[in-house]
Amino acid sequence: MSNDVEKELYMQLHKQHVDALLLASQSYDKAILSLSIASLGFTFAFVEWIKSGINYVCLLHFIWFFLILTLATILSSFIFDQLHTSHRIEFLNSKIIEGSKTVTEAHWTDNCLYVVPILSGFFYVASIILFAVFVGLNI
Repeated sequence: MSNDVEKELYMQLHKQHVDALLLASQSYDKAILSLSIASLGFTFAFVEWIKSGINYVCLLHFIWFFLILTLATILSSFIFDQLHTSHRIEFLNSKIIEGSKTVTEAHWTDNCLYVVPILSGFFYVASIILFAVFVGLNI
């Protein structure tokens, strides 16, 4: 009886932990996605504003490149999140059916869930820094 209660408690705690991590990751992704799209629109508006005397166009292309990389990494983060969740559900179901005590297994999406958001944040910060330099050089 005690073993069943411990297993149930562990499963509930594990589910709460995974849910909290996924919620935090999704919130981060949504925030960076919103900021990236807004920044991309802002750069287009800025270019229209100073269209006649724009300098350092190559720097602007780097900004757009980093913003597009930011958007791509965020979208891939959503995909990795879904793959990771579906793998965890399948794995936990198989372990519960087998009655195994081990309920953790490494999966390649584990690393992706940590690396991809860091990359998207890096790309976004790089684009903002380059945009600040670009504005400074053109005003």
